[in-house]
Amino acid sequence: MNNQPLVSIITVVLNDRHGLEQTLRSVQSQTYRHIEYIVVDGGSTDGTQEVLRMHGDSVQRWISEPDKGIGDAFNKGIAMATGEIVGILNAGDRYQFDTVETIIHEYLKCTDRSSFFCSGNMRVNEWDVVLKADPGYARKIPFMMPLINHPTCFVAADIYRRVGGFALNIAIAMDYEFLKRCHKSGISIQCLDKILVEIDSYGISDRRFWTGYRELLKYSDNKLFTLLIGPLMLYNRLRLAEKKRRRQTVPTSKAAR
Repeated sequence: MNNQPLVSIITVVLNDRHGLEQTLRSVQSQTYRHIEYIVVDGGSTDGTQEVLRMHGDSVQRWISEPDKGIGDAFNKGIAMATGEIVGILNAGDRYQFDTVETIIHEYLKCTDRSSFFCSGNMRVNEWDVVLKADPGYARKIPFMMPLINHPTCFVAADIYRRVGGFALNIAIAMDYEFLKRCHKSGISIQCLDKILVEIDSYGISDRRFWTGYRELLKYSDNKLFTLLIGPLMLYNRLRLAEKKRRRQTVPTSKAAR
């Protein structure tokens, strides 16, 4: 039994040199060292390749070429991975210093390592909130995307071999469709009540809410219920956006008048 399994961490990036540097530093700072770091660049023109060359000792594999979208980039990284466990961390997102060590601790306790799937909490700085992984996700996944924070997920490589990678015809909700396939295959997700990842903003799925919602509706097993919860999902987005706006508003002091 291998007590130091190799962990493959994949970062996809496109013209985000600064974000990649932040993510790379968080991978470099991990207390668990048996890591294979893979970067899939979609053909950036902002100097991303220079960053990769500069940190060649920390990046074991990388490619830079056009892709067919985020799902395609994920799949390229998964195909390059040789580790027992695979994590996907987008450019700009950061692990806590002990994230991978925490995952390994859970993995070594797992009786069926070929079906290991673990998620945790994620801090979103722009909203000043922590999104907690939902242990009750199984009840919700037939009709909505539960709080299984994709950047916090670590998945046994065997799962990708069994259920496949990410769909190329989905622009935003490819993680939801992947989770549904895992769920239907009998794979359970372990939810840790611990912050594993910190992100600055919620990313493309937040900026393109309605595209993601339409994709969610397409793959839902209960379309009527998904339609009914749409306004609630939008309300929560607007509420968090207002919270962000208020945090950014600096009141004018009397002395400054």
